[in-house]
Amino acid sequence: MKAENIIRMVQTVLLTAVAGFAISVVVAGHWWETPAPPPPPPPTVNVKSVSDQVVGLLREQWNGENLQEYGITVDDGLTLINTDLNKYDGLATVHTRAGTQEFLSVTVWADPTGAMFYQMDVASATNLMDAAKKEEPNRCWVGSC
Repeated sequence: MKAENIIRMVQTVLLTAVAGFAISVVVAGHWWETPAPPPPPPPTVNVKSVSDQVVGLLREQWNGENLQEYGITVDDGLTLINTDLNKYDGLATVHTRAGTQEFLSVTVWADPTGAMFYQMDVASATNLMDAAKKEEPNRCWVGSC
């Protein structure tokens, strides 16, 4: 064998070994890498705190100057269900002056910072006020006498 043939053979073997190593790095390189840790979970809304805030605000609203004549009391429990990204639909248990249990539907928008906004359902509040009016037939309500 000539020296040229030996050199070409060694070059071919080296080139094949380097190509094989390069292909293995490309194909199987992901096995050698440590995957990045998963991102932290997004912050969540403290639903209990929001529920307590809404109950307090509902009590203030029903005991306010314009609505205290209905004698509505709001129970502690307010059930909130997440229906959209930061929207919660809720159902508050309330009682009329005579003790009749009714339900008041509310919609709450809250974010993880504690900021929130709530709105009573108009139809639900109207039904509640009508039920309170019916329990006291001898009393004149605004616009009803």
